[in-house]
Amino acid sequence: MRKEYLYALGGGRLLYTFASLHTEKPLRRCAAQILLALSQEPFRLTVNGAIGHYHAAVIKPRAPRTCKIAAGINVQIDPSHPQFRRFRTIGASGVLAMNRDTFREFDADFYRAYDGRLTIDAATSLADTILNMVLSRVSEVRPLDVRIARVIDLLKANPKHSLHELATVVGISYHRLSHLFMAEMGIPLRTFHLWRKVHSAMQMLGEMSIVDAAQRAGFADGSHLSHAFQQLHTWTPSYFYDSNRVKIIARPRSRRDRDVKLGAGVPS
Repeated sequence: MRKEYLYALGGGRLLYTFASLHTEKPLRRCAAQILLALSQEPFRLTVNGAIGHYHAAVIKPRAPRTCKIAAGINVQIDPSHPQFRRFRTIGASGVLAMNRDTFREFDADFYRAYDGRLTIDAATSLADTILNMVLSRVSEVRPLDVRIARVIDLLKANPKHSLHELATVVGISYHRLSHLFMAEMGIPLRTFHLWRKVHSAMQMLGEMSIVDAAQRAGFADGSHLSHAFQQLHTWTPSYFYDSNRVKIIARPRSRRDRDVKLGAGVPS
């Protein structure tokens, strides 16, 4: 079994390499995905019910998709990335076809990433270069509503905040906040909240048990975290934390990051 490599780049993006990726159940991922084939054969995507074959493609956040891909690269842009909202401008098809030859000059780096031989700095530079090339094909968006920006910052600092608390902090009703969040981000507020909690727990898994990480991120127990992770990502956390299957390459977390307390109250 060939090992997969997950480069945890931080800043709302990651680079993931795989020898095979096959999903059968349609999934609405929160993130935007940039998929690049490493083999000569095109991969198959079914997005919003339409089947297409590509060598390079970008998938809109929340567009239901299944895929069947041989060796490839996935650059994922999460909702916390400052350019995430631009991917919402991809058309109703939910997929943007790219010319694979546009990225051909980076093939040597792609194969080094595929073999786990890129440093985290080199992987970050590669992902950002790919992202900037893709962004030249998508539209600009207006600035994010300051109330939604505030909610995102609060959930990043402490994913255990209740959504009703956050609505009170930004001075609008929960119902209005939910509608505004969806209009601004293209993701339901509750889905983003769940994603933020899962992301927080995953960052702590290397330092504590899944039960402790789950509770500190606001889940009742480890099984609730595993269920939420699988709901968002198809696989269970144990798949990505099985060192025989996936090697995670990341920058060491600073002591300050490790010492952040997630139980603080909502800032005023």
